[in-house]
Amino acid sequence: MRQVGQRPLIAMIVGMLLCVLAGFWPQSGRAARATVVLADANRAWSAGRFFRTGLALDSPNGPGGVLLVPTSIQPRFKTTLPLPVPLSSHASATYGNRIFVVGGDTLINGQLVKSARVFSARLLPERAEGDLEPWEELPPLPVAVADPALVIAEVGGQPFLIVLGGLLGRTSPNLGELQTVSTKRIFFYPLTMDEQGRLGAQAQWAEAGRVLPHAPDYDLPEFEGTGLRGSGAYDLMAAVVPIAGQPYLYIFGGHNRTFNGSAYQDAIASTIYRAPLARNGSALQIGAWDWSDDSQHILSETNDPLPLAGAVAVSYSDPLLNKTAVYLTGGYNAVVGDQPTRETHVYVAVIDGANPATPLSWHPPGSMSAPRDSHGAIQFNGIVVLGAGRDQNGDATTTMAAGYLEADLSLYRDPNNPNAPNFEVLVGGIAEARALHTMATLNNREHGSFGYIIGGEKASGSSIIQATPDVLVVDLDQPPQPGDSVVSEGTYTTPVYDFGQNAKYYSLNWKAIVSANYNAQTNPIQLAYRVGNDPLNLPAPVPIPVRTVNGVNTFTFNPNLEGRYIQFVATLKADTAAQSPILDQLSLELEREGFPNLKIINAGMQVNNTGNPRFIPNVTIGNKPYTKVVNGQTITVPALPANWDGEGTLYVDMYITRDNGTGTQPNPPTLGQAGTVYAKVDKASLPVNAEYTIPVTSSPHPYTWRPASCAQAPCPLVDWNSIFSQPGRYHVWVMVDSIDQDTINAEQDATLRQQLASFGRVVEAQTGGTDGETDNTFYFSVDVTQVAPRVLLPLVVKSGTGIQSASEPTPTSTPRGRD
Repeated sequence: MRQVGQRPLIAMIVGMLLCVLAGFWPQSGRAARATVVLADANRAWSAGRFFRTGLALDSPNGPGGVLLVPTSIQPRFKTTLPLPVPLSSHASATYGNRIFVVGGDTLINGQLVKSARVFSARLLPERAEGDLEPWEELPPLPVAVADPALVIAEVGGQPFLIVLGGLLGRTSPNLGELQTVSTKRIFFYPLTMDEQGRLGAQAQWAEAGRVLPHAPDYDLPEFEGTGLRGSGAYDLMAAVVPIAGQPYLYIFGGHNRTFNGSAYQDAIASTIYRAPLARNGSALQIGAWDWSDDSQHILSETNDPLPLAGAVAVSYSDPLLNKTAVYLTGGYNAVVGDQPTRETHVYVAVIDGANPATPLSWHPPGSMSAPRDSHGAIQFNGIVVLGAGRDQNGDATTTMAAGYLEADLSLYRDPNNPNAPNFEVLVGGIAEARALHTMATLNNREHGSFGYIIGGEKASGSSIIQATPDVLVVDLDQPPQPGDSVVSEGTYTTPVYDFGQNAKYYSLNWKAIVSANYNAQTNPIQLAYRVGNDPLNLPAPVPIPVRTVNGVNTFTFNPNLEGRYIQFVATLKADTAAQSPILDQLSLELEREGFPNLKIINAGMQVNNTGNPRFIPNVTIGNKPYTKVVNGQTITVPALPANWDGEGTLYVDMYITRDNGTGTQPNPPTLGQAGTVYAKVDKASLPVNAEYTIPVTSSPHPYTWRPASCAQAPCPLVDWNSIFSQPGRYHVWVMVDSIDQDTINAEQDATLRQQLASFGRVVEAQTGGTDGETDNTFYFSVDVTQVAPRVLLPLVVKSGTGIQSASEPTPTSTPRGRD
């Protein structure tokens, strides 16, 4: 442990541990107890589910956390990186931090033609404005289509792009008319992405072994040579919904256009089909279509089957209800001549996530105030937002509309005005009228959530551009501005946290910012919890009987809760001044089996005769379960990820001494000794069953290692040539930096002792040498000679036994301390 004196040592320990670790203390050799921060920064809050709630400003000027959303839309769109080509009537979807765009109509020599091209762009990770990296092109679709449906489904851990149907037509201005017939074909593309959203090796599109079930089907062999063409559908709505862990593909309605030899025939479907999805290697398998014309239909306000196409489907999944609602917004329900009859409603289908045998149910439809199709739609934080599109006269608009969701996933309606539309309309929501575009969302909660308007037809006065490459972006996480009102109530649901078998929960802490306007009968933030061993079937939330006040709030579970999984729900209510409370921090005191079992797996020093660098360290750390014997029985103590109790940094010390001429191996380091150099290691680099080698580079001062003691800050990079400046043998101990309970007890300053007890109670092994984890220290020696080029390679030496292999650790007793 680095120190100049005892007081600087303790101060350094406290400062480091306060910044890095939330401490824990093994109980009976198998359990670790800690206060774990579940959410503080917005990056952690973003993993939950929002229902009319959003994120507060997360910056030095604001606390971050969760608050109620404003009641009115005030979008502030700006342009971002445009598409490589102009597009309209295309399809788009998002996965991770990427947007995917397929098909559509594009312009060649001023004429619209069908496109088979596929593009993707990633959200810039370091920017807060929602800008995109340059668009990349994926392999093209096997056919050029417009108005297809696009969904992205994760099946067996493999994400797939799935393109369903679409409208076939000319691919060159010289190939006849643009609009022809619909297609039944379904294509899929296995998607490869790393954790940062970078695309991997490109695959190829393949045709699914299933086609759309829409009739008529003039693609059958008996119609060859008859002039009859067309099958399937375009402008259909699709969604992927998990049911009992199985992904299902749902399709709603759709427009079937065929050619009977002399004229086009249009049919709009009301039917709903679904099919289970499975994976066979890199191939997607679509099961048989379930349901038929005589069972499930889109239902109108009078519960009659409703033909519908061109609606935009968005969905919201509620883990508490274990249900998913699909919102079919706008569209058209008939075609008279060439003019569609546009819809004014949003239809809400509810799918049970527990039982695939449960049929669809329907909430009452919501009113959008006015007809709309050829529009875009997104859902975020329990709000459905509609963007632009065509109005009842067929003109492109600048209007946007927003509707809020209720806790049962129905559409909110003002209780004081039950005849009012469910959606609030904002005229001029975007600067230029637009239609035949798409909308998408990307979430990078560290920097914000963003909505995008992609491509489309653009109109300005009498001027119409039939396809544009424009991409507009708006920050969806803008907190309420001064003078804004907020919704009266909303909820936030955390992820389901998995703390392993036999986890125990002691207390919950939350920090809140609450105004003084709340009366005694109103709870600004009502918290509830649910605990169990089945993450898909947790019990109903249990309210915590504490009224949230401004500052830190605490609730102790009595008796302690037990269960592998735990989840929290926060209900926020506005005060009389229409101000929102803010849930700022959430932490949980718990005990779980195991503890981070960190040890030095291997260590050595490469010594080169010539060149720079001359000395290259190589240190590998591991974090794995270990076995121990208790009452004659061998048990396994599970390892925990090094960052299970919070992100941060841990330290690895290297203690280097020059031999005194006796050749005697020095004793292992103990707490209070200063390591010659140390390295910082990100705790996230040490998950369970992982090994991590501290990286090096080839620059003159190549290492992340730094001197132990120096007057300047930051300390300069280590100079290995200065450390090994004289010939002879050097003894090197490497250990994970540690502190033990005796040091805590011996500290005389009460404040420092309390801080150490809170943040430094990390014990690597209860009894060194007998508790199973004895490898935290690792010894090797380095021989340095001035006679070039004769430089001996590093050796690992066991005391009294001579030379051993470089991968074998020393059996000496390990100092007790923190990992």
